[in-house]
Amino acid sequence: MQSYFVQELLAAFALFALGFMAIAFVVGTFYASHRAWVLFVERTADSEHPAMAVREQRIDSIGDLASRPFQRPGSEAAS
Repeated sequence: MQSYFVQELLAAFALFALGFMAIAFVVGTFYASHRAWVLFVERTADSEHPAMAVREQRIDSIGDLASRPFQRPGSEAAS
C-alpha cells in the first residue's frame, strides 16, 4: 500500500513537472520571438533600409498635412 502511494506521488510530480516545462517552453518561445522582433526593428530603424526612408517620408508628409489649416473644397480662405 505504501509503495503504491509513493508511486502515485511520483507520477503526479512527473505530470506537474511536464506541465510546468510545457508552459515554460511556450513562455520562453514567446519571449525569444519578441526579443528577436525588437532586435530586427531596431536594426532596421538604424539602417539606411528603403522601408525606413519611405516611413520617414510618410511621417514628414503627415506632419505637413497636420500643420496646414483645414479648408473645405470650394470655400474661401480665412483672412
